[in-house]
Amino acid sequence: MIIYLVPSKALASEVEAHIAKIVNRLGVQIVVSSLYGGTDWGPTDAWLSSNEKTVLICTYEKAEALIRFLGPMFLNRVSLVIIDEAHSVQFDDNWQNLYQAESRPLRLEVLGSRLLRQLHENNRQVLALSAVASGLEDALASWASGISNTKPTETTYRSTRQLVGRLECLPNRKFEIYFDLLDGESLQFQDGGKSSSPFILNPFPPHPPAPQWLNKSAEIRIRPHLLWAAMQLASPDSDGNLRSVLISVSQNIGGFAEDFLRLLESTWQTVTLPKFFTEPTAPQKISIWQQCLKSCADYFTKDSREYRLLQKGIIVHHGKMPGLLARLLVQCIQEKIASLVLATSTLSEGVNLPFGTILIPTLRRYQDNTEQTVGIREFNNLIGRAGRPGFGTEGRSLVLLPEKAHGDSGQVIRQVNKVRKRYFDLITQIRDKKKDMLKATSTSSKKFWHVEYLPETHTVEGDVHGQKVHRRPDPGRKGDIS
Repeated sequence: MIIYLVPSKALASEVEAHIAKIVNRLGVQIVVSSLYGGTDWGPTDAWLSSNEKTVLICTYEKAEALIRFLGPMFLNRVSLVIIDEAHSVQFDDNWQNLYQAESRPLRLEVLGSRLLRQLHENNRQVLALSAVASGLEDALASWASGISNTKPTETTYRSTRQLVGRLECLPNRKFEIYFDLLDGESLQFQDGGKSSSPFILNPFPPHPPAPQWLNKSAEIRIRPHLLWAAMQLASPDSDGNLRSVLISVSQNIGGFAEDFLRLLESTWQTVTLPKFFTEPTAPQKISIWQQCLKSCADYFTKDSREYRLLQKGIIVHHGKMPGLLARLLVQCIQEKIASLVLATSTLSEGVNLPFGTILIPTLRRYQDNTEQTVGIREFNNLIGRAGRPGFGTEGRSLVLLPEKAHGDSGQVIRQVNKVRKRYFDLITQIRDKKKDMLKATSTSSKKFWHVEYLPETHTVEGDVHGQKVHRRPDPGRKGDIS
């Protein structure tokens, strides 16, 4: 048996579908199943004690329950454990969850300690995966292997370009887009002695009037900007292809959904909206779409925010989404039936979906009644979801930033300044981290080559693992090779 541990139900569903597709293609007899939910175990899970070859995808909580109820009978079958999003073991500073014994990092660490000890004693294999473990990689490798000073296997390869920038929400209902980073490196250039970034003026028309939001706080008053920009970005391109957009929020998804409904059903009711959604016409897609609508109506009723937005082509996805509906919604996104998604971290933590653009309306959250800024690791994990191989060559992540408006109170001006500072602080951290990585790479003896052009021999000298290496370079090539 192989156990594949994941932090969320959404990721469990996706991994199950992906592995099942591979297994079916290979034509081998392997059971692929996912278990998630609470920490209970029941009769329906009894097949786990059988001897069939099995790939089991489960959340941390479910794995904990399996160990508690089945113990050695279950663990003796395990030959490999894969821990996805292994960086989740790092403490998230949520003391309230820790006091209430609901801390997921602590749960993963305890689970890992029990599970890994059993595996190491029986010479089983462990594989820990993370795309955002920079700074934690050595500690994670030692934890997963049970051997101190273990070094991880790392790669910097990325198949799509990653653009990070800001969507400036102007007081006159207009927009500007500025790109600050490309693959973690600064895009700033000097213009007339001043630093500037590549920008797009008026990327789409101003949003229609929304006077009810004008006197709100700095982040709430840009929600009309957010919805209008998302609909524009999700509209078909010149070739008629839909472009998937994720609006990722850390908390209070209900507030965003309620504001979107007020805009669509009341404030902009008579406005001609961007054509970001058309009901499917292909039989297979019609079937999926109808199942989604029926399932959403059953779970949330037709009066719910989730159902009303789904009817309009906007998928709402959050942690309380039932498993069947969550799988159907993910299928809707994968099949490009609906291309505009409003979601919490349930779709930004490890789930690989074809989002070309991610819109981030806020970089803060409340924890223990204390305002906190999204950390660099969480931000990197989020922006890493933009751009997927096979769907495009580039992913864009845009943080919405408000601008000061005439007549703003001192409180709103301070809010605007604080929001903007959060963003630029994160950009500075990412840029500096990339610089340090490049500097470390360029000074590494394993990756350093110096090209010395002599009149006739054109010898290339380098130091690899302490040994002098000589080789003839390509004709006409100059500079350093790294």
